Amino acid sequence: MIHFIQNTWISHRGILILLLFAAALIFPNLGRDVMWNDEGDTAYWGLSIKHSGLPSAWDGRNFDAQDPGGFTDNLVYVALPWVTPYVTAVSMLLFGETTWAARFPCAAAGLGTVLMLYLLVLRAGAERRTALYSASLLLLCVPFFLYVRSCRYYAFIMLFTCAALWAFLKLDDRRKIPVFALTIILLFHSLYPPAICVLAALAFLALAYKPFHKYRRGFWISLLIIVPTTFPWLLFSQNGFSDIAPLPLSLEELLSRIGQVVIEIGVAAPLLGWLGLLFLANKPLLKRNRGLLVLCGTTIVALVSADVCMHSAGIMAMFGIRHYSGIIPLAAAISGLLVSSAGFFRWKTNVILLLVLGTTHLGGNLLPWLMFKSGEHDRTNLKKTDMIHVPECWWKMVFRCEIPGYLLELYKNNPGVTDGICKVLLKHANPNDKLFVNYDWESIYFYTRMPQVGKLAPEDPVYKPAQRHGVPEYVFDASAANWVVWRPVWGWHRYGDNHMQRALAVWEKQGRTVTEVARIKETMWENRPNLYYHRFPVFGIIYSGAWSASFPDAAIFRVE
Repeated sequence: MIHFIQNTWISHRGILILLLFAAALIFPNLGRDVMWNDEGDTAYWGLSIKHSGLPSAWDGRNFDAQDPGGFTDNLVYVALPWVTPYVTAVSMLLFGETTWAARFPCAAAGLGTVLMLYLLVLRAGAERRTALYSASLLLLCVPFFLYVRSCRYYAFIMLFTCAALWAFLKLDDRRKIPVFALTIILLFHSLYPPAICVLAALAFLALAYKPFHKYRRGFWISLLIIVPTTFPWLLFSQNGFSDIAPLPLSLEELLSRIGQVVIEIGVAAPLLGWLGLLFLANKPLLKRNRGLLVLCGTTIVALVSADVCMHSAGIMAMFGIRHYSGIIPLAAAISGLLVSSAGFFRWKTNVILLLVLGTTHLGGNLLPWLMFKSGEHDRTNLKKTDMIHVPECWWKMVFRCEIPGYLLELYKNNPGVTDGICKVLLKHANPNDKLFVNYDWESIYFYTRMPQVGKLAPEDPVYKPAQRHGVPEYVFDASAANWVVWRPVWGWHRYGDNHMQRALAVWEKQGRTVTEVARIKETMWENRPNLYYHRFPVFGIIYSGAWSASFPDAAIFRVE
């Protein structure tokens, strides 16, 4: 064992040191800041699984209706797959029902992604230093860290995408077929679309790319395992993904989507830098590593194509590449290879190239930053297309200010409106008081455990199944509230205005009074992991544009 450890250290000390750096950048203060809305949703399913063994919308106290069309008649949530909720439940079972426990599995998957990327590049035949360059670039990518520190499926997509490509390159050995099948199954049950994209890309390469013909037989055999364990779930989840916008018939809209997706992948793929490095690259060296380029490039194209087919330009601008976060490590692999090829393995040159790609916009998005001013884009209009995310001043256009912003975030408090809301409620409300809130439902429930009212409206597909299962009346009736958290900026969201108007009318007839208890500064997006909408300490929202505007305060009312 000692001999094995010594050999591992000698052979791979570079990646072991990088893993230590990665851990130091991923885990500090993981549970400090409150979860944003979608994280709270995942944490809720973890609590529900602990309660009943299944991700049930009703946990005996509260009802999760964030995606009201994604349930079976038995109120089991099937819109999104179950890897992340179950792993979250296990973590909370082991470590307690805390923010840290909810996020820990995703953070661990992020650390695993760094190692898996290194192994993938080596397996593809590249030099060890190329694998280290790729992993190093991943550690300079702030979106990577924002995704892996979120209690959501993003980290698992990255981990299992790298693992699937690594296992694919072992399919010439039939004993590895179950390993490949398992990685695809886990990716599929983390999120369906990226798994289908990866599988399609690998099927294409097994058929069309001659050096990969040796993997064909193993690939087709693996489908005998993959299809029965994945396809049936698509039948259950057909009501999910309510944000899908079908592929447009208009050429103008199609081009708009293509333009927007290019903008979004700019957070991970320095596209202009790639062109420059291809021009400078050592052609024999590049040719020797063509398999890695083809493998990662084809997979990225498949993922990007799916984004274009499924989402409008406005949705892309809001979501970024979080559904296809596997693009991030694959882009790092391509960048690492191109740096090695252009630098001819001269370490000083390679370090300079790595720093240019990782810490500045010079390798990627410099031209768009200089061509447009932030005031020319109304980013509150989600129907507007080709939304270029523009920093406010020239030095932010050149340097990636999110890097120091993220380092500050690791050690500096970054509270938002949800944090303030929960503190007020925990101080003044009783645990069994009922709450009406028009946004951040599950995050607020996770921290306060106050049952929420008015969660379902007659328009919701799950409304009647919930009634049949005897869910308490307060789930349907906002007038049952003892407390109201009203955020005017989200007044339109999830029937809030209608519920609130009906509740006010009932309270007036009952002679109940509504008293304002607190006002809290509205921070709009509660630290969502999309780089363009993330609020950093000191720096704020770096790519702010219209989001630098102020919003009406959130208000908390007591109903007596």
